[in-house]
Formats: sequence, structure tokens, C-alpha cells
Amino acid sequence: MYRILLVAVMVMFAVSSVYADDVKQSACKAACIASKDKCVKEAAGGKMKEMACNQAFQKCMKDCEKEDGKEKEKGKDRDKAKGRGEGDEKGRGKR
Repeated sequence: MYRILLVAVMVMFAVSSVYADDVKQSACKAACIASKDKCVKEAAGGKMKEMACNQAFQKCMKDCEKEDGKEKEKGKDRDKAKGRGEGDEKGRGKR
């Protein structure tokens, strides 16, 4: 019974961490969209200003994707630091 409970908690933790990353990236993209809308509204039909808004929007979206990639890399680094790297077996000698 204890093992089942432990596995259930581990699964819930894994799902919640994935969901948190998705929420963070969605919030970042939503902020980019809101700032683009505000920028275009302030541009008031100026083509050059609208182009600058679009470029800033594209950069913002790329930055959101880069942040998501960095978070995933940090997770991999933490796992390796804790001895959970690929092929590592804690407590067992080489055979």
C-alpha cells in the first residue's frame, strides 16, 4: 500500500511540474501578445511603427521559447548533479 501511495505522489509531482512549465510559457506569450496589441494601438496606423512592433513581438516570442529551453536544461543539470544522469546507477559497482 505504501509503494502505491509513493508512486501516486511521484506521478502527481511530475505532472504538476510539467503543467507549471506550460503555464509559465503561456503567461510569457500572453504578455508578448498584450504588449504587441498596445504597441500597434499606439502606432495609430504608422507603418514603420507597426513593423517595429511586429519585430519586437517576434523577439519576445523567441525569448519565451528560449526561457522554456533553459528551464528544461536546468532540470537536466539538477538530475545529473544528484546522480541521476543517464546510465548512472546509485549504489552499484561497475560490472
